[in-house]
Amino acid sequence: MTTWNRIACLYIDADALGTPPLLDGKTSSPLTQAPIFIQSDKFPLQLYFRKKSANTGGVSAAVEQDPTDNIIFAAKETSKINGSAVLFSAVGFVKMGTDDDICYQATLNLHTPELIAAMADYAAPLPITVDIEVQNADNSERSTFQFTTTVKKQVYAGESTPSPAAPPYPAPNQIMLKHADGASVVFSEGKHPYLYCAETGLFHPLTVKLVDTHVVLATSDAGILNP
Repeated sequence: MTTWNRIACLYIDADALGTPPLLDGKTSSPLTQAPIFIQSDKFPLQLYFRKKSANTGGVSAAVEQDPTDNIIFAAKETSKINGSAVLFSAVGFVKMGTDDDICYQATLNLHTPELIAAMADYAAPLPITVDIEVQNADNSERSTFQFTTTVKKQVYAGESTPSPAAPPYPAPNQIMLKHADGASVVFSEGKHPYLYCAETGLFHPLTVKLVDTHVVLATSDAGILNP
């Protein structure tokens, strides 16, 4: 059995400056769609920097960052990139793994006041732009990997479990009385009730009559195929 640790992984083409940087795993093929984020999620994020092979479908190679480098993962609303509000970010990335499994991990928290405010009146997924910036020790040099994606609203936000309700009462045309000899009385909304007669194969209208001071149901000799 494999334990799922709720870790999200992004594979980055180390040479993709100014172009879509995400790779499809450890291959040298580009990722066709960036991952979509869900508001209020919080999970470890692992960044794998990779060097593509000459063969597009081949396996890429791990690229290790300088130990003094600083990695910033930050997102803004695409239509408000010039604004100062970062919707969410991750910092303090720590090197994980060895050899071809080297990655850098930090916690990504998508439950921030800035993201909540940005999505308050936003029913559709919110378009965002993400920067993954790698800085040297004093930030005198830096490289940025950028991609666009969306953030969706979380459907479940801790609401109580819905109470089970009784099924709706059947519509009149779904009510049927069965008799031991196979006859059935069908109630049709806005019409007479009908008695189905197995001998004739027809539905005969039922009417109420007064016979010797008794109210009785009487059937018509004329019948129809379907009430």
